[in-house]
Amino acid sequence: MQLNSEEKMHAIRAVKQAISPSESYSGIASVTVVKNGDTNFHCNRVPIYSEYEAKYGQYRVSIMWEDCEGESSSGGLRDSYNTNYNKMDCINDSLVIHADSYDIIIDAYEN
Repeated sequence: MQLNSEEKMHAIRAVKQAISPSESYSGIASVTVVKNGDTNFHCNRVPIYSEYEAKYGQYRVSIMWEDCEGESSSGGLRDSYNTNYNKMDCINDSLVIHADSYDIIIDAYEN
């Protein structure tokens, strides 16, 4: 379900604050997937990309799970999330993507 305009703007601010204020970012990050309060999956170093898609008025955050160092399977997680459909927060300089029944925490960024 598409987010309302207030939720969408909150998600855009979270991406800009946590990842980069510019329209695009490419780097390596630590990614943790939390389901029901428990760590379900963790990857120490995984490529992530963020870009603003003007056509849709959204940021898309892509996670390259197949290049993950430290785990062999991402358990069927999607490769990208966007600010039109996924709630996002910036908590302690980490981007938290609220997706379906789990949260994805992206932090420890490297360029």
